[in-house]
Amino acid sequence: MRKLVAVFIVCLLFAGTIQSVFGSGIDNKTNWSAGYARTMNRNAVYDSVDAAVYNPAGIGRFDSGLFIGASNQSIFINYSHESAAELYEAKNPTLFLPSAFVIYKRDRLGFYGAFYVPAGGGRLKYDDSIVDLSEDLGLAPFDPSAELFGVYYAGTAGVVYALNDILSVSLGGRFICAKQTTKFETDTVMALLPAPLDVLNGETLVLDTKATATGFDAIIGLNLSPVSGLNIGVRYETNTPLEWEYDEVSGNLAPLQGIAEGDKYKRDLPALLGIGASYMVLPKLRAEASLDLYLNKSADWDGEEDDVKTGYAFGAAAEYAFLETLRASAGFLYTKTGADQETYLHLNPALNSVTLCGGALYRVNEKLSVELGVMKPFYSEDEGVSIIGSSPVDIDKSLWIIAVGAQYKIF
Repeated sequence: MRKLVAVFIVCLLFAGTIQSVFGSGIDNKTNWSAGYARTMNRNAVYDSVDAAVYNPAGIGRFDSGLFIGASNQSIFINYSHESAAELYEAKNPTLFLPSAFVIYKRDRLGFYGAFYVPAGGGRLKYDDSIVDLSEDLGLAPFDPSAELFGVYYAGTAGVVYALNDILSVSLGGRFICAKQTTKFETDTVMALLPAPLDVLNGETLVLDTKATATGFDAIIGLNLSPVSGLNIGVRYETNTPLEWEYDEVSGNLAPLQGIAEGDKYKRDLPALLGIGASYMVLPKLRAEASLDLYLNKSADWDGEEDDVKTGYAFGAAAEYAFLETLRASAGFLYTKTGADQETYLHLNPALNSVTLCGGALYRVNEKLSVELGVMKPFYSEDEGVSIIGSSPVDIDKSLWIIAVGAQYKIF
């Protein structure tokens, strides 16, 4: 009985703390386009439609016209945690992670919109159990599995105004609709349970939870072009208040629930400050640099924000035009999330990393361009503990991101 209660508690803990599966910060992530996947330094972009999310004020430098674009990312993961006795892994890919952008510019005035995923965006399937269930709760003979899913869908829109040839400003709003689910299941039936749980004898144990939240934030931007060849972009995303509500708590373990449908908890999406610079070193060579600050303490996480620090990511990239129609790029990014061993969720730890990337952009004609980017983060391995039994575990994660995108000028 006590072990089954613990099973339920640990599953609810997973449901309430699913962090950004492929994030740069603890919850925030910034891989929103194929342009990012090939440079990772987009905070000063002013000539691509993904400026709608990375540097909205940079739209002030666009030519007049209507621009649309879309990207998709495919993410191939290998997350693991290892005890003294066993290695537990999740290797399922996320093949479809889309984004779309639209920009309209006329003279000094511009408008933009975008759909993208600012946090979450993936599924973790531990088909061969996790340390908490198999070892700490002694359920290994019953072949338990755990599956976690989290995604934050965002729609953003705003206006841009070029005050002059040097300075542009932007103001936008973003609406987020988020969902997190967790599922626990044993493949082998339980037996000899005490009353009142004896009704579950001969059944597999199942628990499903689903929580959702919606929130709104503001995005303020500034773009500065002080001298020829130099562009500076600044973007501030305010904290997104998110009050999560359990819409579903089901399965034959539900009678043991410590929560019920309708219960709520707080997990905001933290504010973010992005700063970037782009400089034409040579007529064919552009250098870019960026800094993102993840303001984790600005969020309300029901007190958990007291245990984390401000995170950051900085990097640089270079883009070279081999032909009028072909550019190649490469870059790096160093990320320190602001989390540590005391706050890791070992199924999905917010580990520090160094990421390398590369890719190319090809202009098919004056209106259409396509691009490809590849990212490879190298995460720092670390140690953590299981939630129930505090068993020590070695935690690691590995992934590849391949992104494709296209941009088209309608008129």
